[in-house]
Amino acid sequence: MKPTAVLTRPSGTAETLGCSLEALGWQVLYQPMLMIEPIAELPVVPVITRDSIVIFISANAVRAGLSHLSTDILKTGATVLAVGEATATALAQDGITAVVPARADSEGLLALGELADPKDRPIVIVKGEGGRGLLADTLSDRGAAVAEFVCYRRLPADVDAADFCWHLCREESLVFQASSAETLERLSALLGEGGQPNLLDSPVIVPSARVAEVASALGWSRILVAENASDRAFLKVLNLTDDNVVRDKLPEEELSTEEEQALTDVDDSPKTAQEIESSREPVERDDMAATSVDQNQQQSAPAPAQPAPRRADWFARLLLVLILLCLGAASYVGWRFLWPQWTQLTGADSRVEERLARLEGREAVTPAQMNAALASGLRELQTSLISSINDSGDDLANRQASMAAEYKALLTRLDRMEIRLARLTATDRRQWLAQEAAFTVRLAAQRLSSARDVNAAIALLNNADNLLAEVDDPRLSRARIAIAADRTQLLAAPKVDSVGIHARFSALATQANELTIGSRRVVTTQPIPEPKEEGLLARLGWGWEAALSKLSSYLVIKSRSASPSVFTTPDEEELARQMVRLLIEQAQIAALSGNQALFDGAVSRASDILRLVESQDPRHVNPMLEELALLAATDIAPTLPDLIQSSAALADALALLENDVVAVDIPTADQQEQ
Repeated sequence: MKPTAVLTRPSGTAETLGCSLEALGWQVLYQPMLMIEPIAELPVVPVITRDSIVIFISANAVRAGLSHLSTDILKTGATVLAVGEATATALAQDGITAVVPARADSEGLLALGELADPKDRPIVIVKGEGGRGLLADTLSDRGAAVAEFVCYRRLPADVDAADFCWHLCREESLVFQASSAETLERLSALLGEGGQPNLLDSPVIVPSARVAEVASALGWSRILVAENASDRAFLKVLNLTDDNVVRDKLPEEELSTEEEQALTDVDDSPKTAQEIESSREPVERDDMAATSVDQNQQQSAPAPAQPAPRRADWFARLLLVLILLCLGAASYVGWRFLWPQWTQLTGADSRVEERLARLEGREAVTPAQMNAALASGLRELQTSLISSINDSGDDLANRQASMAAEYKALLTRLDRMEIRLARLTATDRRQWLAQEAAFTVRLAAQRLSSARDVNAAIALLNNADNLLAEVDDPRLSRARIAIAADRTQLLAAPKVDSVGIHARFSALATQANELTIGSRRVVTTQPIPEPKEEGLLARLGWGWEAALSKLSSYLVIKSRSASPSVFTTPDEEELARQMVRLLIEQAQIAALSGNQALFDGAVSRASDILRLVESQDPRHVNPMLEELALLAATDIAPTLPDLIQSSAALADALALLENDVVAVDIPTADQQEQ
């Protein structure tokens, strides 16, 4: 019976090979190790021009990335390279002709004439995540502008290791197929997790010598190297194995073109520098397969028989020696273990005979004597038992009485502790609520004194009254009455519009910047044109006019007919404007803080300064004086209650609650002992 072929390619890529094997009478088990997933968020699609070279490294790259590049490829006629026949066939289905190397790997692509001198040519490599960097690095070293278009990724398939190994154990012999090192690592891990590491002795077909080295490192013992990862290479290796693997030759005409398709034409798994060097060495795959077969045949060949001894009595002499040894061993065992037991049994028999002789020599005892002796013994036993029972009963009664007294004392103490705990708990709760109410009243007084916030103080007093209502204690009635009185006074207190006052002062400060104080006249000098006539007199006249113009910029001529200004210099005039603004801002701050004296003083001084300059700028000064007069009549610090009565009443209530401690009589240590 032929072995079962275990195909590990992703779903949808191994069916053609499986159908070919089933047509040839093989059993096939499909178990994908990896799954191909297109990348949803693709990077920026590279620009393809007429000089571009587009390289597809696998059929999966064609399926995932061609839809984004086909329009530009067909439009520009760019050169397209496919790493193998399967990739070229997938491109041909969309009308794109590709150049295929003789060797289906990165080295084969680098040997093509199109990539011999790619200096300054844009090259786009369509690939999946990860993979070997040999192709891109070599092309970059040759001077090409390489861009990688990553369009798919490989993910481990969800496989139940125990179920997978159970199906494998049902088969008599197996042949595994692994198209990449990543697939091989996943397969080896599943065999280990499923408890069947012995299956690593089964044949495994790999696509390259580099993957064969990985298989050897993972513990596979029968490694068969195919030419590449195609179906034809896989079937060709099966024809080269020994009779234990495949017994029938596959006819050449039975291999269809579909069997030539491969999962990936280039091994995309990561590769170290040492592995790259080893992969560049020529590998004779047929010789390796033949060597593996010869080793298996040598291991299965039977060992030659040993020649028989020439002397006929050799066996008889050996048998005699064995019999003598057995007799000596039996004698030693009997002397060592059986003789002491025999001696002990003989001594016991002699002692029994002596005791029987003594009993026979005694005089016969009458039944009356025996009854009397028995009755006397019973009476003594009864007396001792009654005495012991009485003593035990007395001890038990004493212990029971003592335990009952202790239990009663414990119950009494527990009752007292429960009563005290209940009272203390109730008292503490009342105190907590009263303390919180007192804190709330203090907070309301603080809001009144610092921010003069009447609404916040009213809300805090309401909260304090609710807490005292929750306590429900008559001793707190006086405190609640005081809180109600303070709350009524706050409701009747005038409300200061702090926001409106602040806005009005801000408008006055802005108006102060526009005041015109004094004669702020700006003298501008016009340049004196050059003299049109030449000569000394013309030049002297022009110089005289220029000097007079320059001097006029330093002199200010005022008319004495106008009313004189209080502020004689421009600096004093600017200082007056700034003084008005600062006094307005001072009054604004005093209004926010409730400082009535500071407020009145700032408004009065600002009004005095404005009256001094009223004649110079009446258009701005008169409205400001009217607004300051209205603000001066505002009471920014009305009289507010100080909440002293509420605080004092709560302090008295707290003192009463703290003194409300119920004395509980707790027995002392001496009383407990009694």
